[in-house]
Amino acid sequence: MNEVEVHVNGMTCAHCEHALSEELRAVPGVTGSEVNAASGRVLLHVSGPIERAAVESAVSDAGFDVASWGQSSF
Repeated sequence: MNEVEVHVNGMTCAHCEHALSEELRAVPGVTGSEVNAASGRVLLHVSGPIERAAVESAVSDAGFDVASWGQSSF
């Protein structure tokens, strides 16, 4: 299993974490996520290649913005 780190702006609470986790669960290749509203850090657990645009769309659909992508590779 691989991991991809994303930094997200706009999360403030546990509800934000849950809403984003639900959206990310629908992204093909994402098997799980660890979302931390306080730091804005999202660690995606992926089973293979994922599309960056699909992740960014899921983040947007949850009401947030991708600030940056971490060091992990696709």
